[in-house]
Amino acid sequence: MTPETVLEAVRLLEREGYSANTTVHEDGTLMCGACRETHPIDGALVDQVFRFEGMSDPDDEAIVLGMRCPACGPGVCSKISSTRIVTAKAGQ
Repeated sequence: MTPETVLEAVRLLEREGYSANTTVHEDGTLMCGACRETHPIDGALVDQVFRFEGMSDPDDEAIVLGMRCPACGPGVCSKISSTRIVTAKAGQ
């Protein structure tokens, strides 16, 4: 199943075991919500990518990533526009 919305993509990944929230900081680090560790963003491994664009405004875009924290495992990173990034990590 290919998700058609950001919510569908996040729910799909949650069913695969991705949960707890993690944030991406402006300094380029990830703080994992599961293990609370901070890592360079380039240390995360991306397993799945879902991209979405707005129907009427190409600048209205989002991305949802199925990724892995170097310390504790799988998670979800969803970026909406260019200002808000939310990442969810699988619990330990």
